[in-house]
Amino acid sequence: MYKKTIFAVMKKLCWLVFITPLFFFQISCNKKQLQVKPANLIPYEQVVDITAYSYIIESEVLLTANYSDSARLAYSIQLYDCLFEKHQVIQEDYSASVEFYLKDEDQANKFNEDVGIRLEELRVEYIGE
Repeated sequence: MYKKTIFAVMKKLCWLVFITPLFFFQISCNKKQLQVKPANLIPYEQVVDITAYSYIIESEVLLTANYSDSARLAYSIQLYDCLFEKHQVIQEDYSASVEFYLKDEDQANKFNEDVGIRLEELRVEYIGE
């Protein structure tokens, strides 16, 4: 059937894409939490941009119906590699930055709102009104 390595990588990808944002949101709900600024903090607007593009990547991968699971995984990894390369960041710095920007509920709400605005800007840019 499928090799264990494919499932192991898929698990990691699912963790990154689906579980990690939920973890960050849970962390962000604690308003009084003190958090140290990460050493390689990515600027807020760049994190918003990367997050918006990550939603597009996930939509693209999920809509590739004719691909096998391993092909989807390879495609997803390739798209994320290109995204991080384009923004000249590494995944660990991106995750730490997202965690920092979601440190409290108000900031998390603003972050999600800004990502939604950026997605709408991208939609208008590529599709039109």
